[in-house]
Parts: sequence; C-alpha cells; structure tokens
Amino acid sequence: MPALSIRLFGQFSVCWGDEALQDLIPGKAKELFCYLLTHRQRPLGREFLASVLWEDCTTEHSKQYLRKALWQLQRALCKYGAAAEPILQANSQWVSLSQEADIWVDVADFERFCSGAQNSSRFAEGSLLEGLEAAADLYRGDLLEGWYQDWCLYDRERLQNMYLVMLDRVVARAEANHEYEKGLDYATRILRCDRAHEIAHRHLMQLRYLSGDRAGALRQYENCASALKEELGVQPSERTRQLYRQICEDDTLVVAAGANGDRCEPEDEPSLLQGALHRLAEVKTALAVLQNAIDESLDRVRQALQASNHGSGQPH
Repeated sequence: MPALSIRLFGQFSVCWGDEALQDLIPGKAKELFCYLLTHRQRPLGREFLASVLWEDCTTEHSKQYLRKALWQLQRALCKYGAAAEPILQANSQWVSLSQEADIWVDVADFERFCSGAQNSSRFAEGSLLEGLEAAADLYRGDLLEGWYQDWCLYDRERLQNMYLVMLDRVVARAEANHEYEKGLDYATRILRCDRAHEIAHRHLMQLRYLSGDRAGALRQYENCASALKEELGVQPSERTRQLYRQICEDDTLVVAAGANGDRCEPEDEPSLLQGALHRLAEVKTALAVLQNAIDESLDRVRQALQASNHGSGQPH
C-alpha cells in the first residue's frame, strides 16, 4: 500500500494510512501540491510555477512566495513521515514530483486507464473494459470541487471530457452485451455531468426500451428534448427523433439493431462538440462572475483607502 493516497477528484484529500493530512498543508502550498500532481509528467520551471500561482504579483514577489510554499509543503509532508522518499525534487530552476515517491494519485490512475483505452486497437474487451469501469469509479466528482483558479478550471474541463468519452464507450459495450442495468447506470452518470448530452439520452432511450420499460424510454426522449432546448436552444437530431418514432411503433428489432451500432459515429460529432461548447461557456461565465467580484472588491478597498487618507489629511 502506498505511503500516501491522494484524491483530486471531488474534495481534495491526502491520507497517510488512516490519518488525513490535507488540513495540515497551508493554502498556497496545497494549491502548489495539487498543480504538481495534476501536471506530474515533467519538471516545471520555477518562474512558470510562480507566474501561474501568483499571476497578480511581481516576478520578484511571486518567486519569493513560491519558495515559501515549497518549504511549507516539504515541512508538512516530512513532519508526519508521509513518505520514505522525498516527494518533491527542486533545484534553482525546476520543481517536480519524484518518480520514486511512494504515492498513489487517483487522477494518475484515471489518465492511465483512459490512455490505455485510446491506444488499444480493440474496443473495450476483457481487461480493457474492466479498466474503463475502474476509471469511472475513480471519478468521484469533478477535479478539486470548489476550486476556481484558471488552471484548475481548464484541467477540470479536460478530465471531464475524457470521462464522458470513456463512459460512452462503456455504455455502448453494455448495450452490445445486453447488460442493460450496467448501461443505464453509466449513461446516467454522463447526464450528471452534462444534461444536454444527446448521445447519452439516446443510449438511455434504447436501454430502457430493451429492458422492457417502453414508457420510460418515451419519457427519456421528452427529457432529452427539454434539456437540448433549455441548454443549447436546439431540437433533437433526426437520429434521436427516428429512435423515438421506432419506440412509439414498438419496433423491437429495429431499436435493438440501432443499439448495437450507436457508438460515437461521425454524425454524432456535432452533439459532442455542442456539449463541449456548452461546458466551456459555463467556465467562461464562472470566470466573468469571479472577475466582477474581484473588481468590486478592489473598488471598495480603493474607496476605503481614499476615505482613510482624507480623514488623516494624507495625500492620495
């Protein structure tokens, strides 16, 4: 068992055995640690790290803050004997995670499983399918929930897109194997991330119908149409409408044939791109709200400072 178990999906946690360490790491040192864990593939330049984590500070101050955060992080981990090997490696130019450190990171395993699936010449068979399902279980929530730093929002979107593609493959395989309950479970997970994901709605229509729930399949179409209209301002695609008509006609053979062939084909790309565009728009909105809040805070501080200067007779 690794000395350190680190979870970045959902709420951030660091455990050494049964002991939780995340609250022992100061704020900016914690952010530095998470950034290094998320970008662990290569050493990162000190100046680059300082500019990412302290983007509003001068170069001199940001480097000073980085040195302090590195010291705090090393101290927190070493103080509690978190690992036999040093976790961080740093010199005057670079900072990286040690490849020899005895740690387990959920995001690392998740990306390894997804990479194996993408590089495989065969579709989700045997151990590969088990790996995809294991990766889905690792995704307990979006990356570092409650964090809104620019770098975190970008990586959150990147990992969520990987998760959605992987789930779609598992669902398609479940349909092909007539594992309808499994398919329903994984397709529902897709909609938790993106309620306007049309392919997932179509999977659910097929799965509900093939498992004997025709009324549920028809209701799923209505849910799909509502989500697409509210989120994207569009109607269901012809393929989805055709599936709806087939279910209305109770055409079991045609619906079953469609289920075996519905796997992220080229005509589905517009739906995937629409979903990605929608999620990126949400990120943009969140950043705009955050920027407005910062601007308002800055204005209040300036006004308070001016009032204080007027009261003391000091020049502005």
